[in-house]
Amino acid sequence: MKSRLVAVAAALLFLSVGTAGTASATTDARFDVAEGTMTFCLTPEVQNTFDEAGLKLVAIEPAAQADTLGHQCVVLPVTGRADLDMAESDLRFEGGFAIQGPDERELSFGEFRAETDEGALVSYAKAQGRDDEIEFFARPLGNSTVEPSTDPFALRTAGPIAGTESVHQEFEYAFGSAVVEPGTEWLQSVLGLQLAAV
Repeated sequence: MKSRLVAVAAALLFLSVGTAGTASATTDARFDVAEGTMTFCLTPEVQNTFDEAGLKLVAIEPAAQADTLGHQCVVLPVTGRADLDMAESDLRFEGGFAIQGPDERELSFGEFRAETDEGALVSYAKAQGRDDEIEFFARPLGNSTVEPSTDPFALRTAGPIAGTESVHQEFEYAFGSAVVEPGTEWLQSVLGLQLAAV
C-alpha cells in the first residue's frame, strides 16, 4: 500500500493497458469498480504548517491511516462505475478524514463522490457532517499522467489537489485561520482502480 503514496504530476483517471487490441475491444464498455483506493497525503509544505499548528490528519473509518516518511496520509476505499476512457465515471470514496487541532477543534470531510464533468474529474464532499455538499477538487483531463499497468483493467493516476474556495472557508470556520488558501496544493493523491465488466 505504501508504494501508492509516491507523488507524480497528474490530475485525472486514465487507462493503461497491456495491449492495444484489448483497449480497442473494450473502450465503450462500462465497468464496476471491483477494488479501489484513493490515497490522500499532506504536501510537504502543508505538513510543515500542520506540524507548527499542532494539526493532525486522521482517517475516519472505513478509511485507514497510512502515514509514511513523516507525512500524514489516509486511504479511502473506492466503489462505483467508470468507462475505460473515463468519458463517464461515478465514484464514491468511503469513509473520510478529519483535521484535528490541539484545542479539540476539528474539521471533517466525508461522503465523497466524484464524476467526470466536461473533461475533468470533479469531487464533492460533505464537511462537518452537514447535508450540503462542497466542491472538494477538480482536476482537468488534459493534465493527466499515466503510470503503466500490466493489467488491462487497471486504472491509476496521481497528482496534487488544490484547495477550493469552499475548502478554504471550511478551514476558516473550523480553525479561525486560512490554513489552506484557495489554489494551494495541500494534498497529494493516488487513485487506483481495478475494474470488472458489468
